[in-house]
Amino acid sequence: IEASVSPKSPAFWRHPLWPVILGGIVFRLYNLAGHSLWYDESTTLLGSTYVDWSFTFLSASESRLQPLNSFLCLLWVSFGDRVLGIEMGSIASDFYLRLMPMAYSVGLIWMTYVLAMRLFQSQSAAIIASWFIAVSPFQVYYAQEFRPHTLYAFLAVLGMYCSLRALEEGGRKYWAGTVIFGTLAFYSYYFSAFYLLSINVYALTCFSRYKKKILPWTISQLSILLLI
Repeated sequence: IEASVSPKSPAFWRHPLWPVILGGIVFRLYNLAGHSLWYDESTTLLGSTYVDWSFTFLSASESRLQPLNSFLCLLWVSFGDRVLGIEMGSIASDFYLRLMPMAYSVGLIWMTYVLAMRLFQSQSAAIIASWFIAVSPFQVYYAQEFRPHTLYAFLAVLGMYCSLRALEEGGRKYWAGTVIFGTLAFYSYYFSAFYLLSINVYALTCFSRYKKKILPWTISQLSILLLI
């Protein structure tokens, strides 16, 4: 929902994106714990046990992990176990663990709307785009899986939005967002290398439009390369 609309405003609560988000939540909650964690989800849970506070899990030798996702999983599991008292291995724990990727997926619905509004300057197009994400069986499936896919998708769309704003109008916060979310996307899922490649292809393809921003763009991409 647009940042210019205050949560205290009646227009905020009448925004047409709310039915999309609520519909997306219903689809994702339905049968969320319908089956126990399967092998890939169990490896994600196991990966969180390799996280240590000296951050050696970030080293190249630990390529078996998606570092950011493993770190967030550790925090989520610890909260559920120590604060909420959820017994890991139970049906309740399966439901609880999958709430994390579900939350990223709901965030993706919102960010799809924001990005589409920026691209098409049309609320109808943005609502349609967000509905596609909300009801897509593919998106619902991964929202109910304790894996890093929805985290990666959420961060990638955030990065796309910041990159587009940075190329169009500049601004430190958008350049910072380009670097931060591009880096975090890589640490959440290594296949985000293709996302980083795609946005650079876009920038080069539209070189004539963004030629005044090529220097800061190059610096931002080199910064990501150094951070990963």
